[in-house]
Amino acid sequence: MDCSFYKSILDNSPMGYAYHRIICDESGVPVDYEFIEVNPTFEKLTGLKSEDIAGKKVTEVIPGIRNSEFDFIKFYGGIALYGGCEEIEQFSEPLKRWYRVKVFSPEKNYFITCISDISEEMQKIKELDSFFSMNLDLLCIADLDGNFIKVNKEWEHTLGYSIEEIEGSKFLDFIHPDDMAATLEALSQLNNQNRVLNFTNRYRRKDGEYRYIEWNSQPHGKLVYAAARDITDNKMAEHELFEKQSQLEGANQMLKLVLDTVPIGIFWKDSSLKYLGCNKVFSKIAGLNDPSEITGLDDLKICWGEGMGEVYREEDIEIMFSGEPKLNYEVFLKEYCGEEKWIRKNKVPISDRNNINIGILGTYEDITEKKLAEEALKESERKYRQLAEELDMLANYDKLTELPNRRMFFERLKHGISETKRDKSGFALMFVDLDGFKSINDNYGHEAGDDLLREVAKRLSGCVRESDTVARIGGDEFTVIARSVTQRPDAAVVAHKIIQKLEKPFILKGQNCTIGASIGIALFPEHGNDSESLLKNSDRAMYEIKHSQKGTYCFFDQIKGHVTFAAE
Repeated sequence: MDCSFYKSILDNSPMGYAYHRIICDESGVPVDYEFIEVNPTFEKLTGLKSEDIAGKKVTEVIPGIRNSEFDFIKFYGGIALYGGCEEIEQFSEPLKRWYRVKVFSPEKNYFITCISDISEEMQKIKELDSFFSMNLDLLCIADLDGNFIKVNKEWEHTLGYSIEEIEGSKFLDFIHPDDMAATLEALSQLNNQNRVLNFTNRYRRKDGEYRYIEWNSQPHGKLVYAAARDITDNKMAEHELFEKQSQLEGANQMLKLVLDTVPIGIFWKDSSLKYLGCNKVFSKIAGLNDPSEITGLDDLKICWGEGMGEVYREEDIEIMFSGEPKLNYEVFLKEYCGEEKWIRKNKVPISDRNNINIGILGTYEDITEKKLAEEALKESERKYRQLAEELDMLANYDKLTELPNRRMFFERLKHGISETKRDKSGFALMFVDLDGFKSINDNYGHEAGDDLLREVAKRLSGCVRESDTVARIGGDEFTVIARSVTQRPDAAVVAHKIIQKLEKPFILKGQNCTIGASIGIALFPEHGNDSESLLKNSDRAMYEIKHSQKGTYCFFDQIKGHVTFAAE
């Protein structure tokens, strides 16, 4: 597709879009950023016009941005320089608006912001903070562990318990069992700091009767502020659905003709979750000869797959009491004839003119072919990722010990040097050569030698931290990049620990075998300021100690007449 297609998408996006370039000072610290392009929605949300800001710095366009409590330049600069994707909600003092901002970097030094104005949403949250002033019957404060903390007097009249009996008790103990799943889902939303509005469930009175309670709840940290009302009497109005059935009988004939020509299964139920009707496609899926046979049945009386009737009923209960639709979800269905299919389902609540849920409307769409194609694509992607991982292992890791190989070692060493120069700190590079390894191969065979190298790799890895790197660079030679070591005494401690670990016996072919290790140590930056010189100097130190006193360690500057190597 040409660029005009993608530009059309951006121009018509409901979210504000802006493309920027970060500007850094001589030290690489972000000090400003430049507008490159914005879409019309960005102009509408901010009041900033593209022709006025394109090519300009943000400090020119919004001079007051440096006075904001939130450091936008530093935050965006981190994303532009080091990558990543973040989402924040911040108030812009210069623009006097709240924004939800998603920011990511398509390439280094550049970043994209996608914004939406949430000022009205934030205002509603402030209004909910004073919810006890709302004119509703039932008021309470609870915590996210499910305990009533404070309730008002009206609760005594509604549930028949005293305030003392309610406060401190768990509200889940009052819930009707059929409403428990929907209530736990609502509690999960509150746990995620999301408001739950117009939620209905049943509460048990002291006399055993259940009352329908409609809730508006607002989380605030560990607490939940809620206002509710008893709508039990309103539930009786559901009989309006049946009255309307007779009045609309003539219109239903035309509707039936339309529904039966749609290639999607459609059904509708009453508030007791019994089927009122369906089209021909759905009746076939349900194993019925005619749509009329479904009237009065529920999902427990239809030959769905094992246990699916109970699942569908739980879905419907949640929809009825939450008032929230369940859209575009997929299920695996085995039809009455034995044919297996993938179905995309949608279920929405049906409400009367008083906004009371009186039924459910649903659709079933056969997506078997699409699903099979998706599964084939996922399998191809899985095999591709597996192949990529295997290629990465072959390219960067030693096959025998699974440690980083020479190639990966140099990459990590160069990266460590770069970071350490920036942090103005240091680290140690240790060149470890095994003493007596040749005799192991000669006396026990190469298979035993391989077993020993694998065990050496494990012991070396156990001597250092996760931030350090242990690599095998060939034969019985290993290196350790000790990023966690910044002082000479600390390096000596690690080297001594490695020698002690490797001196302990190895069990090869049922026999105890021993080896030793000679370690040369080069410190950055004292003994070299680049990867080649550090490796060469640690190797020289190892060579010196191996040919003079095996089984110990030596710093490069302890070599007689040492000269630090540095790359030209």
